[in-house]
Amino acid sequence: CMILAKDIMTQKPMSLSEGMKISEAVRTMLSHHISSAPVLTENGKLIGQISEVFLLKLFILASKKGNENQTLRDHSKSLVSVTTVRERDPID
Repeated sequence: CMILAKDIMTQKPMSLSEGMKISEAVRTMLSHHISSAPVLTENGKLIGQISEVFLLKLFILASKKGNENQTLRDHSKSLVSVTTVRERDPID
C-alpha cells in the first residue's frame, strides 16, 4: 500500500506571515500549541519554516537588544528551507 502525501499532511496548517513581529509569532505558536510553522510572504508564497525553539531564541535576543519591532522578514535568511510536494506525491 503506497502512502501519499495527502495521507499524512495537515490540511490547513497554521502559518506565520513574514511581516509578523517576532513577539506576535511567539504568541501565535504558543497559543496554537505548535512547535513549528511555515512562513509565508504577504502574497502567500512559502519562504521557509521556523521552529518554536529558534523563534524563542530570536525573541530573547531582540528583547535584550531592545529591538522588539523585529519581524520574521528580518530573519528570513535564517529560516529552514522546505521542499514542497503535491497531495498525490508518494512518500518513500
